[in-house]
Amino acid sequence: MRDTFTNLTNENLPLMHRDQVDIKPDKVWLGGLSPNGVVGTSNKTSNPTVFAVQAKTGIGLLPLDDVFQVHIQNYSTGDAIGLADNNLVLGPKSTYTAEWAIVPAADYFDFINATRRLLDTNFSFDGSFAFMRADPRYEGKWSDQQIIDFAKYKDAKYLSINIGYPNYKGKVPQGTAFQQIDHTAVLDAIARRRKLVPDAKQLNYFHCFIDVADEAPEKFKDSRIIMPDGKQADYGKDYLKLFLPTQTNSYGAAIGKNIDIILDDFKLDGVYWDELSRSRYSYTYGENQWDGCSADIDPKTMQITRLKGSVTLLSLPWRLEHAKDIMKRGILIANGGNPPTREMRALHFPAFNETGSITNCVNSQLYSPIALGDHLTERSEEDAYHTMLKALDYGCVYYWYFDLTVIPKYHTLTQYMFPITPVELHEGYIIGKERIITNHSGVFGWNDNAKHEVHVFDNTGREVLLDKLPKGTVAKTYQKDGKTWTEIRIGEDWSAVIVRK
Repeated sequence: MRDTFTNLTNENLPLMHRDQVDIKPDKVWLGGLSPNGVVGTSNKTSNPTVFAVQAKTGIGLLPLDDVFQVHIQNYSTGDAIGLADNNLVLGPKSTYTAEWAIVPAADYFDFINATRRLLDTNFSFDGSFAFMRADPRYEGKWSDQQIIDFAKYKDAKYLSINIGYPNYKGKVPQGTAFQQIDHTAVLDAIARRRKLVPDAKQLNYFHCFIDVADEAPEKFKDSRIIMPDGKQADYGKDYLKLFLPTQTNSYGAAIGKNIDIILDDFKLDGVYWDELSRSRYSYTYGENQWDGCSADIDPKTMQITRLKGSVTLLSLPWRLEHAKDIMKRGILIANGGNPPTREMRALHFPAFNETGSITNCVNSQLYSPIALGDHLTERSEEDAYHTMLKALDYGCVYYWYFDLTVIPKYHTLTQYMFPITPVELHEGYIIGKERIITNHSGVFGWNDNAKHEVHVFDNTGREVLLDKLPKGTVAKTYQKDGKTWTEIRIGEDWSAVIVRK
């Protein structure tokens, strides 16, 4: 669907618009989550959907263009579901087309799978990921075998260094402070790691919005993210200042040098980009920071209270340029779930969501369905395995998170999780071109005669050989009408991977 609006006046025109379907739903999902009732709103740019079911039928809505997705409010009134943009401004004599989709489906995951095909997000990601710091106080004290085993039992194709060491004046060296510290210890750790785990690809942390350098607020004054009260935004602490990188301002030119250090000076294989689309605040209110389409609008008077700029939209050309550059030179893996803009989403790099709350998995369902481990609760490989099972309830696979508390002593589900090209997500299982991963019992296959290799895991995350399965547990492959099927019957907290040969 396309709705085109033209401002016929010579002034900025505030324009709230809604696209609505009349339905009395039995159940609704707003931004991927279902409330207790059928009334509510959601503003998730990573899952900008609303879906409702009535009896045995359902219908979903989502925005498609960048502006609508960044401004999105999904809602359900009990009598209707809809999409709203309450922040839109049209400049003098300008024209804007809101683009959105109606997706009929039987249930929520049917809706998600149809939407993923619409967005063209069923792309491949080929290996497990884990953080592994380069810090002589911790990892630096490990034996060679400990480093080898860490990568081995996490089945890590990608190892990412964080930036916790060395510090910048007692602070984590975010932003341009990264350019002012001695990286000798990091380079030594990289060299050692490459010798011990040569098959693993080495990445380094990067963030484009936070800066702790003392001189940054004055040096990059034109690039500060500004709050409605005129003060510079921060990340919860005064020294964690927030900046907006663009192709024309001072901070964009400066922070891009961090990528060159990682890829050219360190000669690493790629970049882990934290908080890819924005950091903490969605909008900036500084002078000369209007994005040409956003404002706070008084819902009573319908007048513009103040113009503002979307951090996501204003930084998009800069971020897009550097994401493409990273992918030409190496590997890009990001944090933030579904990128809320078309061009960035079309690049098809893996992006995960943090799972301090496992429900954050819904933010990955429209892009690469990857859950990062839960740093709040995981203390062992068994804890991590149970997070993997919870992630499967949302149709997601798993990347490892905390490196000091989760140091596995055995392989678990990630051993057979990748590579995977998602085809369908479901509650409790994911179907990929290469494999099916499930925490549910059922009969699985690809509707063809390809052979199956089956792996079953118990409630601790350890693989159980097929000839050692306990009574009542089934992993049986058979042929029917020239096609191959595998029947899985497993208990609570067990799982299985069926690999297509």
